Amino acid sequence: MHRPLIFILFLTLLGFAITACIARHLKKITLNLEPAEITNLYLERGAVLETIREGVIATDHRGEIRLANRAALNYTCFNSAELVGKLIDDVIPCAGLKHALTTGESEFDQERTVNGQELIFNIVP
Repeated sequence: MHRPLIFILFLTLLGFAITACIARHLKKITLNLEPAEITNLYLERGAVLETIREGVIATDHRGEIRLANRAALNYTCFNSAELVGKLIDDVIPCAGLKHALTTGESEFDQERTVNGQELIFNIVP
């Protein structure tokens, strides 16, 4: 009679320990932020990006475009569907991002022509 009870107690304690480890891991990967805080940061970032007049295009480490603000879309004459998810070198070949990604060096105030418009690029890997 005691064996099943001890086994159930052991499994319960093991479940609590595993749950605590998972919770600790999730807190670590979310930078100790609660879901509401993450949502607020996301919304604030979006508001800042949409209100600045400078065009911002963000890519991942491969050069795939992750986001572009409204100003970037206006300056480049592209729409969001033409940019997000595509490689920057395929969409804006003159951007020169590949060089910055391979060397790790930032480039500031670089003049480039995109769709007939002279634009100033700042590239930070």
